[in-house]
Amino acid sequence: MPKVSEQYRKDRRRQIMVAVLKCFARKGIKATLISDIIAESGLSAGAIYGHFSNKDELVLFVVSEVFEVIAEQPALSSTEQPPVHPAYLIRDVTGHLWQEIGNPSLLLQIWGDAVTEPKVRELFDGVYAGLTAQLKARTITWYQSQGLGPIEAQQRATELTPLLIGTGQGYIIQSTLVESFDEEAYFASFKKLIDAADS
Repeated sequence: MPKVSEQYRKDRRRQIMVAVLKCFARKGIKATLISDIIAESGLSAGAIYGHFSNKDELVLFVVSEVFEVIAEQPALSSTEQPPVHPAYLIRDVTGHLWQEIGNPSLLLQIWGDAVTEPKVRELFDGVYAGLTAQLKARTITWYQSQGLGPIEAQQRATELTPLLIGTGQGYIIQSTLVESFDEEAYFASFKKLIDAADS
């Protein structure tokens, strides 16, 4: 039997993950069955179980991949000039996330799993720490571009970063559940609050 290359394994796991994301978006994490994933992916049961021993392992893999997308934000690693206002930095982060996973409701399901699943909670904690560090660094850069010294910029960024993440979470919840949600007004209001606090 020919040896399967590592790239082939990665491609196949990616194919399975795409199918899983579609199933989760359609039926939810808890209600999705392996048979749903088989039907969505077009793969055999053997092909699925050749990569994952059970549904729990598959869910954990998909969750870790989604969290990796959050942690590796191009909007946070770029060096655009002038630096993006912190309020709109959050919008860039969530926008990139939607492009990658397709359905924001999936994040709400994952957060729900993090409450009762220790392994998912552990993954979430790691991503939260990494995202906090990246947002803080970019916010420091923005404050310095506004004329603040390094010490004051770091102090203000430390205070603002948890609010940035909370605002991002609020955006995800409202944009998913509230049909009349106004994205532009949401971020414009947040920008006004930041600017007023800094004046």
